[in-house]
Amino acid sequence: MFVGIDLVEIPRIADAIKNPRFVSRVYSLKEQIIAGSISSLKRQAEFYAGRFAVKEAAYKAICAMHQQLVIPADTKEFIPRLPTLILGEIETLKNDEGLPNLYFLGQTALNLALLSPIQAQVSLSHTSNLATAIVLLESALNDSGNPGKKQPQNDTEKDIG
Repeated sequence: MFVGIDLVEIPRIADAIKNPRFVSRVYSLKEQIIAGSISSLKRQAEFYAGRFAVKEAAYKAICAMHQQLVIPADTKEFIPRLPTLILGEIETLKNDEGLPNLYFLGQTALNLALLSPIQAQVSLSHTSNLATAIVLLESALNDSGNPGKKQPQNDTEKDIG
């Protein structure tokens, strides 16, 4: 499991979303449509700030996944670059129960295929001035970068069955 967390100042995002170019580059079309349906500018800023925090937290979780799965700890060989991520292609939408779901779209989804993410969980919250998000990513690869179950590190991690 790979974790990312972020904290965003809502007033900073409230200023940034006044620029349509920022909004179109950072948020997916669906996120923009949902935000556009919110009549309160304060609530709209909270929505955008929460989604921005998710994007940043997802980036941090992806970096952790890349470091663990792609970069061998004891090598000085060529290391593949971190996949290019486009913020507007990291999307957070509510499911039928009202819980946030994380989606990777377009080129970002293709670039992440190397890391084989199979599950993403997200949680977000806000106060009047801050929005926070945590993202948990799981990969189909084990620590050695190969498909399959993660190998136990020691006797306490072995399955008992």
